[in-house]
Amino acid sequence: MQNALLIGNDINSLSPGYDWAQLLRDLVAFVGAQGKISELREQFPLLYEEICIHAGSHGTKTEGQIKQFIADKVQELKPNDIHLDLLHIGINEVLTTNYEFTLERSILPSQLETKNRGVVSETRYSIFRNVQAEQIRFWHIHGDAHTPNSIALGYEHYSGYLQSMRNYVVSGTGDAYKNVQLTPLTQRLSKGSKQELMSWLDVLFTHDVHIVGLGLDFVEIHLWWLLTFRARLGNGRKWPHQNSLFYYYPTQREDLDRTKLRFLRANNVLPQACDRPNTDKRAYYKNVIRKIKSNIKSRS
Repeated sequence: MQNALLIGNDINSLSPGYDWAQLLRDLVAFVGAQGKISELREQFPLLYEEICIHAGSHGTKTEGQIKQFIADKVQELKPNDIHLDLLHIGINEVLTTNYEFTLERSILPSQLETKNRGVVSETRYSIFRNVQAEQIRFWHIHGDAHTPNSIALGYEHYSGYLQSMRNYVVSGTGDAYKNVQLTPLTQRLSKGSKQELMSWLDVLFTHDVHIVGLGLDFVEIHLWWLLTFRARLGNGRKWPHQNSLFYYYPTQREDLDRTKLRFLRANNVLPQACDRPNTDKRAYYKNVIRKIKSNIKSRS
């Protein structure tokens, strides 16, 4: 079985300097909402909507300006050793919810080509969006900083994105894209033959996927829809279900994340507990990497 990584933003927190918490504070200040919006909240899509509504009602910034601000700021994030260690596992398909290119820059610090290589040059959603660095293909599933309008933020964007995802999986692309017409992913999967990867969605059905540094909050409606749809499809024996999804989390969060872990198991995702000694996040990710290697070996 081929393997893929799905990497979230928590990996970036190991880098010194600019971080996500500072970005939120700067964003609130950018729209002139200091003292009116408490920026340190868990559910960012709702916070983003609050920021946009405030900016719109007070005439301070447009949503385009807000997304451009975020795109500029996230590019200040720096690669760290865990980025590089993950990429040295030997996996060639990397999905990430991150907008910036810290993963790519960890292996190509000075000569990175960030041109979108997707079969469709998307401007808003990211069904096909990917870039190449060395032998690794990086799928920026929430958009990228070089195309600010593609950055997936807020319920409005998530809802439209979910519609595009469902069309790709269930209905096919039809006439939605010029010069590209694809049959539904479900139809292609039912044939059982090896398919060329056209979208990151294909990867979730064809590769063992190791999910690292991703909170998977329930507000991520598009990702939870995909997990539930995949589980329903597999249970209905409508495709040769052979791949596995592994979700890595700190053992110390077992009680805090009990509900989420329950729903992951219900949707055929395999939670993988890894120790985080003395709240040492770097040591935790070293343990995660060892666990990923062990799971790959056991599945080979």
